[in-house]
Amino acid sequence: MQVRILDDGGEVIWSQSPELGMTALSHRKNGRIDEILAVLSMATERAKEEKLLPVEQTGSDRFSKL
Repeated sequence: MQVRILDDGGEVIWSQSPELGMTALSHRKNGRIDEILAVLSMATERAKEEKLLPVEQTGSDRFSKL
């Protein structure tokens, strides 16, 4: 499994997998790493909330909406 963060233009600015990861050097230099950490924290909290939802999958409705 791999986690990626894209900027608004769709460029990968951070990624991590069990084997390797990367942060674009320019984003480490300009302090954007703090924004990346905030987004990861928010996503983690949302995943925890989603974990508590009942699993009711019907037809093409494969994704839950929070």
